Amino acid sequence: ASYGATMDPFARAAVSSAPPIPVGLSGSHLEQHAARVNRRLAGFCRDDAQAWLVASGVAVPLLLLSYSSCVSYAQLICTGSPVNANIVTAMHVFASGLTGLVLPLRSHCPLIVPSADITVTLFYSTIVQDIVRSSQGLPE
Repeated sequence: ASYGATMDPFARAAVSSAPPIPVGLSGSHLEQHAARVNRRLAGFCRDDAQAWLVASGVAVPLLLLSYSSCVSYAQLICTGSPVNANIVTAMHVFASGLTGLVLPLRSHCPLIVPSADITVTLFYSTIVQDIVRSSQGLPE
């Protein structure tokens, strides 16, 4: 295994695109070559930081939208029942987070945005209401 196989892909691309070190370089010539390589690596790091900044700017509104749908749908499910809405919210957030990690990694579409579904939420609400109604006649 070579050193390049264990390197970060961005660093490997920067090093592979760097000019080769000429044989017999010494002193200031070697320092100039190292400076060129460092400038090229700094460009990759800068581009990487900008990409993360843009991705975060896109992800934060999607995160807030997904979280707010989890909270509001949990409130809808728990309305009129003794079920704690915080627990249902946590289950929705966990499922959305798990779906948001697993589906993009397992599919060929990395742009999947998970969120709670209103149709399933109404179904869950009906189930919770039926359970509450049937348990009202039971002794404590």
